[in-house]
Amino acid sequence: RIIFEDHSDATLAQIQASHDGDADNTRGDLIFSTNNGTSLTEAMRIGRSQNVGIGANNASVKLDLEGTGELLGICDAAADGSPAIHFYQGSGRAAERVKLTYQDSGDNFEIDSDGAISLKPNNGGSDVGVYIVAAGKVGVGITAPAAALHVSSSLVGNAALC
Repeated sequence: RIIFEDHSDATLAQIQASHDGDADNTRGDLIFSTNNGTSLTEAMRIGRSQNVGIGANNASVKLDLEGTGELLGICDAAADGSPAIHFYQGSGRAAERVKLTYQDSGDNFEIDSDGAISLKPNNGGSDVGVYIVAAGKVGVGITAPAAALHVSSSLVGNAALC
């Protein structure tokens, strides 16, 4: 355990290794705690699976953010920058699959994908919302649009606009 104190020996923060499991194994977590003004509070934990939890002490994914309010901010420090989130597949960033970018030059939010882009309702079903295929065609309620804009709905049937 490493304890960080101020000039009056008040504990400000701590890094601690914690045994995770029974006495016969060597699994462990690394816990980072900060003082909230009253007591030490766990701020971040790196678990035995190398999952990192910030505000979550039992992270089930590589980065687990848990809390209230805004949880993630991404900042490009350049005044005219274009901050982006990249999604890769394969080790060593072998293939970029999706990139979300804010383009400062046009005040645009861009989604770049090596395939189609799908916006779906989160209703537990397989409903199709808006589907944009690589050729630039847009389907509403359909995943294979036949025209520049193709709408399929139980209310209006099929309508394709060139």
